[in-house]
Amino acid sequence: MPFYPCSKEQQEIVGSFKGGNFGLWYNKYVPLVPLKKKHELSVCNPGEQDVKESAADFYLNKYKQIPRGVLPHLERKHLDQVRYCRNMDEKGFSTLVINAKLNTPLLCGIGNTHPSESSLTFEHNLGIPYIPASSVKGLVRLGYLLNFVRDNIADLAGRNSIDEEKETLVPGIFGTQSNRGRIVFLDAYPVKVPDLQLDILNPHYRKYYQGDQPEAPADNQTPVPVRFLTVKPGAEFVFRAVLFRGEKEGIKDNCLNAYKRILTEEGVGAKTSLGYGLFELTKDEEHPEIERAVREEEQRIEQERIEAEKKREAERLASMSPDEQQLHKIQKMENDSQQISDICQECLDGEFGSQVYGALKEKLQSLGVWNPKKATKNKNRQLKFQKRNQEIEKRIK
Repeated sequence: MPFYPCSKEQQEIVGSFKGGNFGLWYNKYVPLVPLKKKHELSVCNPGEQDVKESAADFYLNKYKQIPRGVLPHLERKHLDQVRYCRNMDEKGFSTLVINAKLNTPLLCGIGNTHPSESSLTFEHNLGIPYIPASSVKGLVRLGYLLNFVRDNIADLAGRNSIDEEKETLVPGIFGTQSNRGRIVFLDAYPVKVPDLQLDILNPHYRKYYQGDQPEAPADNQTPVPVRFLTVKPGAEFVFRAVLFRGEKEGIKDNCLNAYKRILTEEGVGAKTSLGYGLFELTKDEEHPEIERAVREEEQRIEQERIEAEKKREAERLASMSPDEQQLHKIQKMENDSQQISDICQECLDGEFGSQVYGALKEKLQSLGVWNPKKATKNKNRQLKFQKRNQEIEKRIK
């Protein structure tokens, strides 16, 4: 049975863990299994203790058990980024939005330290795979430079150096150790919680790479497959960036082309030379799922505003005297025949001060419904309005 190198109380919690932040669990709680034949500990969960199984199998099975309740929190991340970009747009900045679908396995963070010897980058709060902004910045910078060389290959041929500041504009755009850049890169999140899958690395010359006295890389050595986790193709990611105000013409297009080159040609993450981390661009605007979430959020905020206003209105009315409440209703009255009829009837059925009836007369005049002959051509209604007006006049005196 696997055990965790922590207190008994923590072991009980972790052993029954079936929800929450997978990324924290993956990095902080590592199960160990003693092997019968050797005095070793295996970072995995094999069915039989004397068989050393890949830790990646164990982690993949655990990832599949995690409930997808993280999706609302993922939507919140996208909503926060969308609001930030739109606020910056309103202030005169320029924004980039790129939707891309993963076509090949994505492997980000394989070089991070982990007992299983291969790792994957998980967002600290959500516990799902993502592409950090720092990685995106480095990749776009590379794509920008590659495009610059391609577009200026004739001019660059035979030259030993170039003025990076004046010719490429890279230091000014992407920043240096002493100066900040002119683009803000945001973390790239998947639209939905992505699936993981197992991949395999099969080193044929294990003894050549291990030990103090490595053996020659000969074909008589037995390959030892190494399994590791990758993000499964099909996941959709959204890349966003904000360009500062006053940038030179063409900078936005150049950055967009750099994004496209990296995503579709060079690849993201590790093992890109083998075709990993390649995307297919879908559209240069917000994803429909994100737009839907934005609309729902705006509707929710508007509904909360309306309800809060109604609550404040009710509290204000509750603190008023009956005359003040009726005056408030009269002030809010619009040119709606049913509303006018109801409020007039309330005033005539009740006993209010003369100021209420005076305000009612002024309101009816301002709405153009005080004069019966102008208010309606129906003789019966004219008589009804005339009688109503006479009653209001009587109560004003």
